Amino acid sequence: MDKIIITLLLATVGGLTGYKIGIPAGAFIGAMIFVTIYNLISNNAIVPLPFKIAAQIFLGAAIGAGITMNTLKGFKELIVPILIFLILLFIFSIVSAFIISKFTNMDLVTAFFSCCPGGLTEMTIIADSYKANVPVVALIHLSRILSVILIYPLIVKIFIK
Repeated sequence: MDKIIITLLLATVGGLTGYKIGIPAGAFIGAMIFVTIYNLISNNAIVPLPFKIAAQIFLGAAIGAGITMNTLKGFKELIVPILIFLILLFIFSIVSAFIISKFTNMDLVTAFFSCCPGGLTEMTIIADSYKANVPVVALIHLSRILSVILIYPLIVKIFIK
């Protein structure tokens, strides 16, 4: 029980720290970093299954609460761009997963969730339910987010000039 309490306290402190300093997905990333450091030092981090299920429920509630009638009304104007984007995104993601799995030691399930378009939080939670290597999925998505934050604004500046 002590290991669970320490894990959750560190996750809370890390999550609040990440949120307060304003990093993208700060609560999630901060909690992940603090608990990772604790686990690397002690190998004692534990999050029981009921807590993981609760996290999925709260995340689903947060996402569902963000969908409004205005969101749905704007959908019909965006159907063609959304379809084009989704088709290209999924093709690229699936091909990338197969290539990564073929040329590395990464299993295909982990490669799929690592290459899957989606948020860091959502993809790691879903990857866990498919028994993927969650730390690998989290690190790859974290790398994607950081690279987008650092590089994408430069790319946009080049193209809008």
